[in-house]
Amino acid sequence: MIRRTQTYDCGGLQAASTGALRTCVLSERRLPQLCSVRCVTCNRYIPCRPAKRSLVSILIFLLCLAHIMGKTTAMALLYATNYVYLVSYICVDMALYLLFKIVRRDFYCWVPRSGIFLSLIYRICTKVMADLTGLPQLRCPLDLGGACWAVTMATTQVACLVSSSIYCRAFKGDAKLECASLMGAMGALSGIWVLAIVGLAFTMERKYLYTLVSLTTASQYVEAIFVDALNKGDDEVAFRIFTYNEKLWTQIRPDVQRWMQQNVDRIADEKPEWLTPGVVSSISPGYLPEDLLRLLDTSARTSSTSASAQGKPQLSRQNRIRAGLGSTPSVFQRLESEALATNREGTRQGH
Repeated sequence: MIRRTQTYDCGGLQAASTGALRTCVLSERRLPQLCSVRCVTCNRYIPCRPAKRSLVSILIFLLCLAHIMGKTTAMALLYATNYVYLVSYICVDMALYLLFKIVRRDFYCWVPRSGIFLSLIYRICTKVMADLTGLPQLRCPLDLGGACWAVTMATTQVACLVSSSIYCRAFKGDAKLECASLMGAMGALSGIWVLAIVGLAFTMERKYLYTLVSLTTASQYVEAIFVDALNKGDDEVAFRIFTYNEKLWTQIRPDVQRWMQQNVDRIADEKPEWLTPGVVSSISPGYLPEDLLRLLDTSARTSSTSASAQGKPQLSRQNRIRAGLGSTPSVFQRLESEALATNREGTRQGH
């Protein structure tokens, strides 16, 4: 039985300056086509009214500007004081972020078939990107998440004031920068940041306000997309479960397999336009019916044997199946043709 869970929303994964107007006029059905495969909705935290939309864009610009200037200034001051302070600050900040992800079992990234090493690289790069840009779209559960994004933004402003204090105490009267002016500039940046984040909270769509501090993990987000798609009867969105790392949806793996077994024949008969070779090749062989696997394995073994005769290494059964999945846009049609041929042969023998 498919469990009903709360539907989570990233609240917008595109920049405020691009595509916001189109999002307001596009239908719900076309929204997934506008977005990347990683998300279901775009820009829904941005109001559709032109005045509010422009105000939100300005606020996001000021928010990122204050964050970037504060982060770079804090790092420069720590380096000027003692480079050990800078290295310690970066390492401790990154270690706490990774520890938070590991403790909450939210370490693996969404990229299909990615392991520990690739997930580590992805997490580090995402954290660095958030540190140096402050982009609101990184609050998506597949990236930093709302809580980590909010903490990253807030700690940067604290780091501005702390690094300024350390710099002034270290150099005292020999500082190249006047301490009073420096502290005033850092205070002004923090003030701009506070005004921008408060203004954004009051002007954005209220129902997506929780995304600024959300504790939703990537697993919860991906599982909720699949369950919500099943509740709405949207096969296209449900098939996107295979474009995510299987480690993110281990809890609903039996549900996904059962759904595939029950609906593969119907989808084969309907032949929807969205069932492209790329979509089919993303399906793990373990979620396909056994008769389809045998058909793919047989057809792919022939090409693998000829390749071996030419001196190329043979593929394993799973890799042969994957090769068969990606080699044709009509893999389900081939299964249907095979079944029809078998029925005809049986009919002839009966006569």
